[in-house]
Amino acid sequence: MESLFRSLKSPKKIQDFLDTLKINFERKGDTHYSPLTVFKKKEAHCIEAALFAAAALWEHGRPPLLLDLRAAKGDYDHVVALY
Repeated sequence: MESLFRSLKSPKKIQDFLDTLKINFERKGDTHYSPLTVFKKKEAHCIEAALFAAAALWEHGRPPLLLDLRAAKGDYDHVVALY
């Protein structure tokens, strides 16, 4: 996992990795995957992917910033890592 984080040297490389993951639809209930679990399972929902991206950015000395986008009633919130 450490070597993966080291190889994700740019926001584009982080996003390219995240684009290879399956979407975690939480079919068996709520999940709260850590970056390590995201790496092992090769799937994530938005906050799990955002935390993975933030951890990768932190590995390279960048601030691990997250943005929580609150949705209107009847829609879903979304979380992203700021590159």
